[in-house]
Amino acid sequence: MCFERRPVLLSAAAAVAAIWMTAAAGHGATQKFYPDDPIARDRDDVIDASSAESRELSEMYDFLDHTFGSPGDEQAVAAVNVNTLDEVPDSSWFTNRIGAREMTTGDLVRGPDTERTFGDSWTITQGKGPGGFQPGFRAVNDDDPKKQLYQLEFDPPTHPELATGAEVIGTAIYHALGYNVVDMYLVTLDPAKLQISDDATVKDTNGRRKFTKRDLEGILALAARTSDGRYRSLAARFVEGKPMGPFEYHGTRADDPNDIHPHEHRRELRGNRVFAAWLNHDDSRAINSLDMLVPKDGRQVIRHYMYDFGATLGSRGGSGSHGGRCAQLPERCQGFGRRAGRQFLQLPMVPLR
Repeated sequence: MCFERRPVLLSAAAAVAAIWMTAAAGHGATQKFYPDDPIARDRDDVIDASSAESRELSEMYDFLDHTFGSPGDEQAVAAVNVNTLDEVPDSSWFTNRIGAREMTTGDLVRGPDTERTFGDSWTITQGKGPGGFQPGFRAVNDDDPKKQLYQLEFDPPTHPELATGAEVIGTAIYHALGYNVVDMYLVTLDPAKLQISDDATVKDTNGRRKFTKRDLEGILALAARTSDGRYRSLAARFVEGKPMGPFEYHGTRADDPNDIHPHEHRRELRGNRVFAAWLNHDDSRAINSLDMLVPKDGRQVIRHYMYDFGATLGSRGGSGSHGGRCAQLPERCQGFGRRAGRQFLQLPMVPLR
């Protein structure tokens, strides 16, 4: 009896299989994507953002908000700015480089830099300011007819080539990954060929004042000097455009009509957590980001940058340890403490969430 039923069962199974294969073939013939899929470019620069205003972010408020609060949407949702292939399109935040095209070793090492040569003479236009522990100033190279502005920063005497090396490597890696970073060059400075502009200023704990020779001497006293009496320095090129202040890793920028995706749900900013952990980048925070208002096809749009990779690969930004800096220049750390205390007292209460 069972032998008589077996051909029937086999026939039924064959029929079901045939129906399934026909349906699968029909499904495969159906268009899977929209005509413009997969989107390779997120056109988040189509609306003019010239009405946006520059803003400042309190370093102390940012620290407290992320330490004791929970800013942003904490829902476990998929990234909202990916295409149908679950990939991040190019945008004002990100450009696909490694993985999307072949990058040679030379491309990786060069990073965002272009071929530039620098003369020996520099003119200081502005101090770096009281933030951070890596000493430096802003200057233009006297041989540059365009008078491009650079921020120059140094290694600590006890750790030559530490912070500058980490900065160059971190910048090159983040550029290859796809993030917007600034050009970063290594230069050698002769202190005898450093001039101070008559209009140069510096901002300290008491406000903005004239940049003096004593300020320069204080900066160089904290910098590693080579055997020939010169200084190895980073020269970070300022991006063309108007600085608009940092972006935050949550929410959106209210005055940017193109910024529609909550930052905590952007795939490239989520991915930065992995890359920062990989490089031991313990200073990846809003204060080390920058929005720039730049021209684009007759409009003004905001482009988003990351910078300051001096605290990667075991470096502490320029000091080896902050304690070492305070031992060399205690009044600087005392000023930082006073400023932090004033900012703390001026803060609104941050709700715990």
